[in-house]
Amino acid sequence: MLLTRQSASKCATDIDNARTALTNAQSALTADDDSYDQLRNVIDLTKATYTAGNDNGVYSSDNWNAFKSAYEAAYTAIMAVGSGYQPNGTVTPLAVELQQAYDALLEEAQNSRVDTTALVEAITKANGMEAYETYFAPDTYANLTDAVANAKKAVWGTEENYGVPSAALQKTDENTQIVADQTAAVLAAIPALRINHDLHITSGAHYVSWNSILASYEALDGSNM
Repeated sequence: MLLTRQSASKCATDIDNARTALTNAQSALTADDDSYDQLRNVIDLTKATYTAGNDNGVYSSDNWNAFKSAYEAAYTAIMAVGSGYQPNGTVTPLAVELQQAYDALLEEAQNSRVDTTALVEAITKANGMEAYETYFAPDTYANLTDAVANAKKAVWGTEENYGVPSAALQKTDENTQIVADQTAAVLAAIPALRINHDLHITSGAHYVSWNSILASYEALDGSNM
C-alpha cells in the first residue's frame, strides 16, 4: 500500500510538472513579446536592409540616415545585453523608432513593390516559436520553418533578402496573390504545431516524458489499491 501511494504521489508530481512545461509551450502561440523580444524581432526584420545599404539611392537620404541611426542604436542596445538586461520596457522606444524608420523605407519602396506587412507579421509570430522548439513535435516544427523559408524565397528572392523593401516582388495582381498565399501558409503552420509528448522534462531528480506519465497514470488508475 505504501509503495502504491508513493507511486501515485510521484505520478501526480510528474503530471503537474509536465502540465507546466506544456502550458509554457502552448502559451507561446498567443503570448505578447516582451520589450527585448520586440527589439530582436525588428532587428531581425531590418538587418538585411541595413547590410544592403543605399548605394543605389533607392531610398531618400533623410529616410536612410534616420533608419541607419535607429538600427545602430537598437543593435548597440541588444549587444549590451551581456552586461545585464535593462528594466522591462526600457528598450521599447528603440524598437519603435527602428520600426518607424523602416516603415518609411517601406513606404518609398511600396510605390512599386507588393505590400508585405501581413506576411512580415506572420513570419515574426512564427519566429517567436523558436524559443519553444524543443516542446513541439519535430515534424510539425519543420513544417513551420519550411513555410517561413518558402515565403521568404517566394517574396524576397532569397532568405537572406528577407525584409529588404527593394528586394520584394514588383507590385502586380499576380504577385499580390503570391504574398497572400504565402501569408496564409505561414499562419496555417503555427496552429498546426503539436506538442512533443515524447519530450523528457525534469521532474524532481529524474526525467520523464508526457507519454510515460500517462502510462503511469493509467497503470495506477487500473490497479486495486
